Amino acid sequence: MAEPTKKKNKGRHAPSLALVGDNPQPNIKKPNEPDARTEHKVLTFWTQHPTEPRLVDLNEFATGRKREELPAKSRKRWAGDYSGRPELIAQLQPFIEQEWMFYGRLTVRQALSSLRAWWRVLDEAERVPGEASKLQVSRLNGVEQLHELYYAVSRRLDIDIKQHTQFMRLVNLRRQHVGLPTLYWPSPGDDRKDTDAPTHREMEAIRHKLKHGWFAVLDRWEHADRNPADLSSWKKYTNSAQWKEHAHSIYRAVIELVNDPLPTMAQIAGAIGYQKKVHWMWPLGPLQAGLYPTGEDVRYAFHIALLYSGWNVQTLLDLDVTGRFVEEHPTNPEYHLVYGFKNRGDSEHFCLGRTKRTDSIGTILKTIVERTKPLRREVRKELICVRKSLRKDKQNTELIDRKVELTLTLKSPWLFADPMGRGVRRLTNSTVNTEFQTTFLRRIIIELNKSQPEDRKVRESITPSEFRDAYIGFAYEFSNYSILAAKVAATHRQATTTQRYLRHKAWRAHSASKVRNLSTEMWTEIQIYRQVDPAILRAKMDFGSVSDIERERLKVYRQGRTRIGV
Repeated sequence: MAEPTKKKNKGRHAPSLALVGDNPQPNIKKPNEPDARTEHKVLTFWTQHPTEPRLVDLNEFATGRKREELPAKSRKRWAGDYSGRPELIAQLQPFIEQEWMFYGRLTVRQALSSLRAWWRVLDEAERVPGEASKLQVSRLNGVEQLHELYYAVSRRLDIDIKQHTQFMRLVNLRRQHVGLPTLYWPSPGDDRKDTDAPTHREMEAIRHKLKHGWFAVLDRWEHADRNPADLSSWKKYTNSAQWKEHAHSIYRAVIELVNDPLPTMAQIAGAIGYQKKVHWMWPLGPLQAGLYPTGEDVRYAFHIALLYSGWNVQTLLDLDVTGRFVEEHPTNPEYHLVYGFKNRGDSEHFCLGRTKRTDSIGTILKTIVERTKPLRREVRKELICVRKSLRKDKQNTELIDRKVELTLTLKSPWLFADPMGRGVRRLTNSTVNTEFQTTFLRRIIIELNKSQPEDRKVRESITPSEFRDAYIGFAYEFSNYSILAAKVAATHRQATTTQRYLRHKAWRAHSASKVRNLSTEMWTEIQIYRQVDPAILRAKMDFGSVSDIERERLKVYRQGRTRIGV
């Protein structure tokens, strides 16, 4: 059956982002005495997530939705049409507001997708008996009409455990409210496969690859910065191939002239007085990349910071450059501290970095923030314009959404210039590891494995979220399996939380592997040497093998020791 959420206070702290006016978001109504006559009126509400509030529109569940109503780019992924059920969504709406109150944008999208899946289940359950026989199932208009047929159809349509749990919680809250018994429908099995935690060798190989990628970014900027802004240097030459060599200088001069960090081709042509198209300045992507980070550059920087910090992906994405950000170490000037805030746990995290290293987390963040200053100024200008427009039209949802996005962009350090003309963008949870037809990290690993022998290849299935597992596992293993050291590395408040974390499926697999290796090495020692030496066994577990020279050296060392061990 569906279980209630374990973290009762998940994200429920004071929101830090206001939307419009003095009362930007409607107060969430408590489902005390819902009236059927009033439940149909309001099917939209704002979530109160502290950084990513989202307008939730439930009207599609009252009216239904068809594929032809969708934008063209969304039709390929459409899972199927469904009919409207205004009475049912009106019953669930107060409880949806209560449960989704602090959902962020991505979580809202997932929750809406779950509701759509169940609306399709309801339609399918009412259609199947009519096709198989003359029996008709009456149309479901309320939770009191749910029966086992709907559950059977949900299993046939492969409703997963998350979709099942979310929907059944809403249904049971409504049923409990009106005095009906709770539905105890068993949850589907969790089909996710156990995976091994990334090993220290794998993470070290990934770290080197990411580091070299970041160094290439720094070298590119250093090379481009050698070109001073000069609007007329290209006129000294008659060959367009020679003009292209001065493209960086021209681009920087145009930026200063038009006061726009991302000038268009038309602006460039107008600035240099060239009547024809300046085709030798195209494409603008390499010119922008000489000044600002690209999406790939920011992903290199983000993954290095994720690897060094040991934070969750969302915590690193939520870094706020307008608040407590990168500070000098209070006692050692060679180091710095980076502060982040975990909204889900309502807690502040920090990590340590070495200032003189160009690939330390604080140095990376400062470099990106410095490079994106002009982009940030443009975001701030647009935000001011949007706020002025909102004073005239406070209920314009498009302006409200745009204001939220611009506010988050202004706070984020992970900005980059979009070469496709979409202006200034930021990394989000849905784009941090996404590339065309693949993922950023998988592409990096594939490139890495090309130069690796077969037994040293890195698994392509490793994801950014597993960096934290590897970070905590490294602290746990190399501290001789100290729970306290792992707790400090994980920034957990309680050691019991760390213990539960280490019982994660990945570490269960890791522990089983260690036990198998211990058993294998012990019996190998018995079979070959007719004895088990604890020192040699420990060395083989830690380093993989012990040579005959090392065994002889250990034997000589022991023969020369006195009774007190010297």
